Amino acid sequence: MKLVLFDIDGTLPTSGAAGSDAMRMAFTELCGVADGFAGINMSGKTDAAILREALSNHRMDETAVPVELFYER
Repeated sequence: MKLVLFDIDGTLPTSGAAGSDAMRMAFTELCGVADGFAGINMSGKTDAAILREALSNHRMDETAVPVELFYER
């Protein structure tokens, strides 16, 4: 018998906030804004949606940071 787990929203594994920490560091590096995701609820959102929301919150053009570049960082 095989068991296959599918985790659509990342709630099963825990990484000790490694993902959100990496996103914060990338946003700081690319946009010069420390803790650029403060006040943003990341639950249930894609990384791209979180990035767009942060850019909007900081009055930056949503195309200022291509999501591919954000992912590379």
